[in-house]
Amino acid sequence: MNFKEAIEKYIGEHEGGKYNKVYLDSVKIITIGIGFNLKKPGAKERIETLGVSYDNLCAGSIALTDAHIFQLFREDIEQAKKDAKAFFFKFNDLSDVRKVILIDMAFNLGLTNLSGFKKFLAALNKQDWNNAADEMVNSKWYQQVGKRGRHNVFSMRNDKIYPDLRISIDEPTVTTTQSSMWFHDPHKVAGAVVTVKYRP
Repeated sequence: MNFKEAIEKYIGEHEGGKYNKVYLDSVKIITIGIGFNLKKPGAKERIETLGVSYDNLCAGSIALTDAHIFQLFREDIEQAKKDAKAFFFKFNDLSDVRKVILIDMAFNLGLTNLSGFKKFLAALNKQDWNNAADEMVNSKWYQQVGKRGRHNVFSMRNDKIYPDLRISIDEPTVTTTQSSMWFHDPHKVAGAVVTVKYRP
């Protein structure tokens, strides 16, 4: 798959699937879609831009369409890319795998929390990938996010995506307007795991 598809699948797997109606994540944050925090700054405005009642959505009386969900998801990924680049100025020098890891962390943490990883950043600047992975393990974030942390640490050390995810980056990115079909519907998968958010 291409780089764009790899990012979407990687983050989507960590967010636990696609939810058309609201749910509470593991730290009781009201969430919808693919890890979209309905209480974060600007969330209400973004929902209402879609022509959807924010209050009714939060109350669980209406649902988002798949088109709405993917629009929000891709906007969040674009923001995460910007945040990753703002955090690490040499972002473009990273391998594709390590770019995916940093974007995933930015998606989950946001720039403010990611910026607190000062020793991690120092290790990235030295291209000391093992030490960078160690600093990820030594964080409160790692203790909270479960498999997301384990996957990112493995990939930072080894410069390859965690094998069980079956993600390879080997094709050029092609612009498309079609919805991705990598996601699983948590309402149709027994025992689906709901995303674990980082709470500082």
